[in-house]
Amino acid sequence: MALILLFTVLAIVALGASFVLALPSAARGALIVLAFSLFGFGLVVGSSVVIDQDEVGIVHKQFFGKPLPTGQIIARDGEMGPQAEILGPGWHFGYYPFVYQVRIDRVISVPSGQVGFVTARDGLPLPENEMFAPVWTSAQDMLNPVTFLAKGGRRGPQTTVLTPGTYRYNTALHEVVAIPALQVAAGTVVVIKSNSGLRSSPTDAKGDVVNGVPLVRRDHIGVWAEPLTPGGYYLNSNAYVPTVVKTTQRTYTYQWAT
Repeated sequence: MALILLFTVLAIVALGASFVLALPSAARGALIVLAFSLFGFGLVVGSSVVIDQDEVGIVHKQFFGKPLPTGQIIARDGEMGPQAEILGPGWHFGYYPFVYQVRIDRVISVPSGQVGFVTARDGLPLPENEMFAPVWTSAQDMLNPVTFLAKGGRRGPQTTVLTPGTYRYNTALHEVVAIPALQVAAGTVVVIKSNSGLRSSPTDAKGDVVNGVPLVRRDHIGVWAEPLTPGGYYLNSNAYVPTVVKTTQRTYTYQWAT
C-alpha cells in the first residue's frame, strides 16, 4: 500500500507540474506521460507478492466479493474470505492491498520416520457414523485445495497421511501434524484395529473370532485378521490403532547325560 501511495503522489506532482508550470508543449506532454507511467508502475509494484521456494502464499479477499455461505470457510468462487488457490514460488501481481491480504507461511517438511496427519477445516461433513474421511488415492490431490473441495473432500481428520517429504498446502484449509510412522520390530507383529474403511458384510467376514471379536479383511473397519509383520509402515496410527504382539520363539537344546 505504501508503494502505491508513494507513486500516486509522485504521479499527481508530475501531472500538476505539467499544467502549472509554463512549459513547452513537448515538455508538458512528457510530464503527463511520466505521471501516468509512475501511477501504473506503482500499481504493478504495489500489488506484487514474492514467494520464496520454502514458502506458500495464502490469499484472503477482503472486499469486492459475495459473503461466504454459512458453514463455509474457504472461498471457491471469488467470495470474500480465504481463497482456495495458493501462491507458489515466484512473483505474483494484481494482489492490491486494498482488496487482498496475502499471508506468507512456511512449507512443511515431514521428516524420515514420521508421517503427516492431516485435518481439513472445510469440505463436506464426514459420512454418518464415521470418525475419519475416506481414503484418497493420491495424497497430492488431498492437499491440493481446489481438487480437495471440487472432488468432495470431507472436513475433519483424514485417513490418508503424508509420507516423508516437503509439502506446500493451504494452511487455511488443512492442518498438518507430524506423528511417528509405525515400526514393527523383529520378533513381533502388530494387530490393527481400524476406525476407518469399508463396512464389513457377511461375505467380507473372515470367519475367525478372537475373544468374541470377529476379524475382518484389511481396509475394513474392525480388527484385521492379517497382522502386520516386521517393517516400517506409513499408516495413520490415529485411524489404524496398533497393538504389538510378541512372536519370539524360544529354542531349547537338550544334552543327554552319558
